[in-house]
Amino acid sequence: KALINNSPAVIKISEELPESIGALYQPDSNEILVRKGMEASDIFRSVAQELAHAELAAQGENYSRSEAGFKAYCAGYMLCKKNGIDVNSYDFKNLPDNIREADAQSIRSELSSAREAMGSISARMAKVLETSKAPRQQGQER
Repeated sequence: KALINNSPAVIKISEELPESIGALYQPDSNEILVRKGMEASDIFRSVAQELAHAELAAQGENYSRSEAGFKAYCAGYMLCKKNGIDVNSYDFKNLPDNIREADAQSIRSELSSAREAMGSISARMAKVLETSKAPRQQGQER
């Protein structure tokens, strides 16, 4: 629940996404479709990456899924790693050409955008988790 709280895109369950796609951000309608029937960790991994796409689209006018793909992938990885979700399925061996051939400054810029998207999502999550924790702590102090 914390992951999707105050999402920059509408989250909808879909029975029409293929098995190979867990979630899909659609910039035209500003929706994230989530495949029905997945395990919680798979939902987190899929939605985290697509939320990063939504964040990246909100950051700039010239959003392109293909150009934002690696940044969203990195942001999804960071969100999973930070929240204890298994990251063994992530593979960074085959970097996109624009990253493999870029200079250090360009790579830093790409990773900075990924970190900003992850930070925005993570900050929203922290607020929700903090709010849900507060009543429990007050009850325990009594």
